[in-house]
Amino acid sequence: CKDVKLEVVAMENNETKCVKDEQIYKHPSQNSKLYKITTETGREIEISENHSLIVLSDNLKAKTASISQLKGNEMVPVTRKIPLINSNVQIIDILDYINGKDFYLEGDLVYIKNNSSNWKIQNQLKRFIRLNDDFAYFLGLYRAEGCTYKLGIVLTNSDSKVMEKIKDFLKQLGLYNNQKINKNSLRIYCKSLVRFLNQVTGTPLNFKGKGRSCRIKRVPNFLFECNEKVIGSFLAGCFDGDGYISEKEISYCSTSEQLAGGIIKLLEMLDFDFYLNRKNKAFIITIPASQANKFKENVVLVNTKKTERLNRLIENHNKKETHPQFKNNLFISDDLSKQIKANHDKILEKQIVEVYFCPICDNKIGKTSYYQNKLRFYCRNCRRAFYQDAI
Repeated sequence: CKDVKLEVVAMENNETKCVKDEQIYKHPSQNSKLYKITTETGREIEISENHSLIVLSDNLKAKTASISQLKGNEMVPVTRKIPLINSNVQIIDILDYINGKDFYLEGDLVYIKNNSSNWKIQNQLKRFIRLNDDFAYFLGLYRAEGCTYKLGIVLTNSDSKVMEKIKDFLKQLGLYNNQKINKNSLRIYCKSLVRFLNQVTGTPLNFKGKGRSCRIKRVPNFLFECNEKVIGSFLAGCFDGDGYISEKEISYCSTSEQLAGGIIKLLEMLDFDFYLNRKNKAFIITIPASQANKFKENVVLVNTKKTERLNRLIENHNKKETHPQFKNNLFISDDLSKQIKANHDKILEKQIVEVYFCPICDNKIGKTSYYQNKLRFYCRNCRRAFYQDAI
């Protein structure tokens, strides 16, 4: 492990950063159980019983604890934002991802050979594809609403603008030749593209019928190295496909744990707040209305109806006078409240003021008027007036 160059996400001066590891070690796990911790926002972690945890005490100071010391409702740190890697990857080499001895390269075009004598009449795939917004959007929409079969892929979406954007990208690859859209679906015949997509986004399960790709979908690994704009374009393709915008929130639903987890990591890289829930066998990612304007700026949707719903969500949210937040809140104990008040009192600006009290009930009284050049005060509680020299 000495020669391994590894960086991990860690905290430094209360900020999340990618730092170099100092050492790699492992806990003994023979005959030990694994425990799953789930937070109220849906984050999960599985740990062994001797794994150390960081929790916040009642006075919000960090301390270590073991799983046996947890009673529930403790506060544990989770990742809010993952630093962007941004390795400046600009070109994807298809040959880095296509496996097998049956591929054939002619110039910069990739073929998949078969036993037929005329296998070269197939649609070829360009070896080098620029990793830009168009490519990322295509991958996002494909992973939301696309599937592969032996000879090609199928993309489905009812929005004409979305399909036009996909056509424009496929023209760049030389794969769109005025194919007709049938029942909102577009078929593209290219065995090399099928091989590439299966490799980077998940290979369909080996059975006939629908649902072969539902649970194996994932985010291509190279997306995690991209800049904010390319990541936002991939997410736009995903949400234009399987996303939903209601009057209260933005959500995405998938039965693939890998895809849901990958989308969550991309949202963390863009510093989004979100919640994760499970319903039956589906994973539901929810982005609250407070993030809607940021979502519009970073995840530029193409779907017309969803864009309209997003604008209404932003408008309705801005009209509200208050925006209560019920998750990720800190619960303050009485002792901590006293400490906060004491510390706050120390920095308050001081000034001398005169306050007058009733000599009978000791309540605060106010000035009323002068009588015979003497200032009078009146106590509403006792219903009596007093001169200044009597209080």
